Amino acid sequence: MSFDRPGVNIKGSYPVQNVKPFIYISNVDKSDPNNIYIGLAMPNSKDSDAAWFIIKYEYSSGQEKIRFANGNNEFNKIWDNRNIYNYL
Repeated sequence: MSFDRPGVNIKGSYPVQNVKPFIYISNVDKSDPNNIYIGLAMPNSKDSDAAWFIIKYEYSSGQEKIRFANGNNEFNKIWDNRNIYNYL
């Protein structure tokens, strides 16, 4: 790979590690329009599997926030337990 522009000269090979596939299944819980949960997991994951990445969309007083379950982006949450995680 080579990338050149004024003041920048980067050459070499850069291995890609720990890349997850782009295709996921998703769940969305809109039962409370002020707190929407969105989950992504690998195909064939069950809602009870510890295989989910979950975010929470919060809307309050005109402010929108996106929070991560337990404050991280790991695929180790259980969709069925989305209400009990701490969202940071």
